[in-house]
Amino acid sequence: MYKEIGESFGSISRRTDSIFRKRCKDSFISKGLISYLIIIYENPGIIADEVSNILRIHKGATARALAKLESKNYIIRIKDSLDKRKYKLFATEKSNDLCEELVNVYYEIARESISILEVEEQEILLNILKKIRIHVKNIDSGDFE
Repeated sequence: MYKEIGESFGSISRRTDSIFRKRCKDSFISKGLISYLIIIYENPGIIADEVSNILRIHKGATARALAKLESKNYIIRIKDSLDKRKYKLFATEKSNDLCEELVNVYYEIARESISILEVEEQEILLNILKKIRIHVKNIDSGDFE
């Protein structure tokens, strides 16, 4: 049973990722930077440490990704007025339309993926996935910095 569950998670993840890349092939941002950009778009004023925590990615990798996004004018950093060591991150005008498109594609893929289920089954699936997501966040929650 666990093997099938693991294979199902992997298969669904790979396939939806493939669909996403195909539908967003005209976007001018690499796949690796999309998660960072969407988090900043959905959380205006977020700081880099919080982005790292959400993605569970090393701070150094986050700093490099943010530098790439900034150099391509997808985000801007504004010094925090209370803590001068921190910078708040914001999506630029250039990235707002792109982010809307990317988020809409994610939602459309999710909608299409579960369209074979009845509404009640969709609600059950959502509750199960929420429970798994919360639990997985706590697995190996050691220091990833």
